[in-house]
Amino acid sequence: MSNATFQCTCPPTKTGSRCEMNLTTSSTCSFSTCFNGGTCYTSRNEAYCFCPVATTGRYCEDTLPLNPCASWPCSFGSTCIPTNNGTFQCLCSSDRTGRFCEKYGISHPCSSGPCLNNAYCFGVNNNTDFYCFCNQDRTGRFCEREFVYNPCASSPCLNGGICIAINDSFRCECPAATTGYQCELNQTSNLCDFSPCLNGGTCYTIGRDNIGCACPSYTTGYFCEQDLDQFNVCDYQPCMNGGTCIPFNGTFQCICPPQKTGYLCDQDRTVTNPCLSSPCLNNGTCFQYGNSYTCVCTSNASGENCEKINQSQGKQIDHFL
Repeated sequence: MSNATFQCTCPPTKTGSRCEMNLTTSSTCSFSTCFNGGTCYTSRNEAYCFCPVATTGRYCEDTLPLNPCASWPCSFGSTCIPTNNGTFQCLCSSDRTGRFCEKYGISHPCSSGPCLNNAYCFGVNNNTDFYCFCNQDRTGRFCEREFVYNPCASSPCLNGGICIAINDSFRCECPAATTGYQCELNQTSNLCDFSPCLNGGTCYTIGRDNIGCACPSYTTGYFCEQDLDQFNVCDYQPCMNGGTCIPFNGTFQCICPPQKTGYLCDQDRTVTNPCLSSPCLNNGTCFQYGNSYTCVCTSNASGENCEKINQSQGKQIDHFL
């Protein structure tokens, strides 16, 4: 005992300020307090605290000073330096100033804030001049003017046409002698003068604003641009229902299966059996060929339908009878 206090030296199975806890039945964390959100754990019957960030001590009772530069308070590439009083200082580049280096230095061309309407200013030519980056609705050196898009500003209408702005597009009102989207065509001119037909095709006009091409036999296409020697219409498989395509003379022919007919083999063939009516007489045998038939007669008959009796054969038969 010293200074009216005491300290208990406990046996191995006891603990506590008065040896009141039984180590075999009690948890030392039940009688220990961890501060500042620390978590208690035991090791060899001793209580310890697992401390959160910025705290220390056996019971997390002490706090560590925070790093004031952890939040990167200094801007535009400046350097943050912690100070002894728990704050920070920003070391700015030569063209910056302010606590956070957020301002241009007095020698910088942007320091006077020349750019208007929330435009961004940055130095050019080694910071001897400035450039204002304007928002989309502004223009001018200082972004001082409102920008209004005018599709007629470039004078797109030709030959004296009048441009009329329609939202972000335009329409041309053409003089009487011109036509076209931009009044680029002369109504008195012949469109065939531009020789639009290729491969020897012959141009002809259709109305006032269109042309057509009459193509030679070996070409096709709107402007006769395709050579039929290199064009095989059967590549597009025009024949239907299993028909076989045969190209010739720039066109084709379909060879249809027996049950189909039509130019593209697109129709069902109606097939009847002509032998059902027994056209062969005198015991002749009927054979069907497509929609037709033929009769094979017995030796005592002849004719297309075996309708004729062979008289000599008949007499011979009568003779034997």
